[in-house]
Amino acid sequence: MGMWIGRPGNLRDIDEAAVSYDRTPDLTVTEFRALSGAVTTWTAPVQPRRLKVSWTRMLRDDWAHLDRIARRIDGPGPVAVVDPLSDNMLSPGQSLGLGSVDQWTPSAGVSLMGGGSQWATVIVNALGSVPSSGLTLRWNHPSWPGYPVAPGQVIAWWVPGAVTIAAELRLTWYDVYGAALSTSRSTVTTRPMVQAAPAGAAFASPSVQFATADVSTAGPALLRVARPEDIVSDPPAVERLTGSQLTGTGAPNQWATTPHLRLANSGADVVVSYAGQGPGGILRFKPPAGLSGWPVVPGERVTFTLSPTLAAIGGASYPYLEWFSPTGQAVTAVATAQAVVPYGVGFVAPAVQWGASTATNVKIGANSLTVAPRHTGTPTVPPGDGTPAYSITGYAQGTVPGQPDTRDVSLDLVEVTSAAG
Repeated sequence: MGMWIGRPGNLRDIDEAAVSYDRTPDLTVTEFRALSGAVTTWTAPVQPRRLKVSWTRMLRDDWAHLDRIARRIDGPGPVAVVDPLSDNMLSPGQSLGLGSVDQWTPSAGVSLMGGGSQWATVIVNALGSVPSSGLTLRWNHPSWPGYPVAPGQVIAWWVPGAVTIAAELRLTWYDVYGAALSTSRSTVTTRPMVQAAPAGAAFASPSVQFATADVSTAGPALLRVARPEDIVSDPPAVERLTGSQLTGTGAPNQWATTPHLRLANSGADVVVSYAGQGPGGILRFKPPAGLSGWPVVPGERVTFTLSPTLAAIGGASYPYLEWFSPTGQAVTAVATAQAVVPYGVGFVAPAVQWGASTATNVKIGANSLTVAPRHTGTPTVPPGDGTPAYSITGYAQGTVPGQPDTRDVSLDLVEVTSAAG
């Protein structure tokens, strides 16, 4: 992977190896020495990064691209740089969950606390009704609608601190004008979401949707061009349903219903029918004797797969998971067939909201409740370097005798808040 550089919407991967690459940040540290000899230092709160990059015998397509942006042929605005040596595209504070709360945008029902200084921890408090309100938190770029990307570029996004409370990891793609194109989603929050940018994408905006009302920190978080260590395979899941409950046969007392439904045998199969009371009902799978549900550990991933017959009943029906504490108290329920076990949960029980009031003699059929252990091979999350807007402040181009299509090129860039003129 080389350095991606260009105006937003026109990034180019310069995959030729640079002969020099200086990426030293400008610390702007000033020393004050007292008459006693004691030293006091002062550092500016903003420490812009500077890049000095040189290439030799660069091929025409690459140097022509750099020449165009260095001479501002397409406009004076800042350029985007995706640094190949950066471990994290987020800003340092964002990656660690520190600093001003303006680095994030919470939806209604989510509040941010802290952020009194650039080193203060930011607390995320999801208080709204879950999951109907779709509580979300978005990570903001300081200059653009999102973080600069190029179509086909493969991006990794992960928030390990939200594993036990997140329902989805999301990447929303925007075009160069800031119009939303699409949103990629992953319900697997225990490992990085790895997704290729679609055609026309110029920016990616990362966010998290919460699965349960809870409190967490805004970091750590990871956003970068995907690396091999980001692509983690799922660990094998273990089936928790056993015997005739797994096949939907045998005694009806293996399930429980609200009064709106009734259970019966039809040959070897257990069938469910609407009993004519109220708007639907609930079908619950009974856990092992003496337990509130099937034992789980926070961070594990639970998947409830409905049989084809239950999945086809239609109406307002849907599968959901009920969480219970280690001592058996009801914690919450999530209207999803797959979720990561949240903090403070010791048991899970699957259920079906029966929304089709006319459905009768529906076979329970072969359902599945699997639990996959938490990933152990996930990458570490390094502090971010940011993906700031840069301005080119120095440019040199030299020809190589006898090789008119190649150039020796060097660029000086500095991180800016804007670039005009």
